[in-house]
Amino acid sequence: MKTLRHISAILLMLVPLLVWSQEKTDTLSAPHQDSNYAGIKPWRLGGVITGVSGTTAGIFLYFQNVWWADGSARFQFDRGSDMVYALGMDKYGHFWSSKLTSDLFCDMLAWSGVKKRQALWYGAGYGILTTAIVEIKDGFAPYWGFSIGDMTANTAGALFPVAQEYIPVLRNFHVKWSYDFMNPSYYKTLENKTDKPFMDDYERHNYWLSVNVHGLLPHSMKPYWPRFLNIAAGLSAERINGKGGGNHELFLALDYDLTKIKTKSKAINKALHYLNHLHFPAPSIRIVPRVNMYGFQF
Repeated sequence: MKTLRHISAILLMLVPLLVWSQEKTDTLSAPHQDSNYAGIKPWRLGGVITGVSGTTAGIFLYFQNVWWADGSARFQFDRGSDMVYALGMDKYGHFWSSKLTSDLFCDMLAWSGVKKRQALWYGAGYGILTTAIVEIKDGFAPYWGFSIGDMTANTAGALFPVAQEYIPVLRNFHVKWSYDFMNPSYYKTLENKTDKPFMDDYERHNYWLSVNVHGLLPHSMKPYWPRFLNIAAGLSAERINGKGGGNHELFLALDYDLTKIKTKSKAINKALHYLNHLHFPAPSIRIVPRVNMYGFQF
């Protein structure tokens, strides 16, 4: 459920970003250079700060009434149950969603005229701050507790765009998410689980580390590998029962780097940047726990 809350906040913040991206403005790309820096645009920056602050406050007020209304008076840490119910798969969700949050806020600030490296750090700070508030609130909730594992994953995800800026080789790696719509869910056949939202159905979540092969090849070999074609390692799980049961699954798959598709529309290029956070169906092979080939898999 905590990952669902993070995703909900991100989707709400997408609305103003998609509106702003229709304008002919500078976009954020890696490496982030400031050669065309034109200074702060006060009206845009004011709009971003007001919009994000208001949206964030509204989301937390909603969560307060829905998830934290029965909060306890005593702060507590999670005692390890968060590593059991989803076999740790939720930690990858925390990383991915925090990375996306950091990206979004960074782009909003860059659109407002903030220098791009500064925007990266502010984006990371915003991602860490908002997820820390969620975890602290969970620490006072009777059914959860502050999760060190969740907070570690949140922090790492929020800082990943910063690391990609300062360590260029990391720009060849993308963390992606996909959801398996094709196979039936064992988790949702269990008692009291049939009405759970899809974000709780971690059995059908896949998290991928997509590698830009073209970017890592020596120059003499680059012509032989398509720029848009990546190789991805994927992690999922099967037969999760919420009590520690189930097995992890490991995949290798082809993947598509949508950022290599360049158009004359900055709005479309920006949309491709965010769509690149998703892994689209592609040929794959499952390595663990049993070898299996898939011609077209999420």
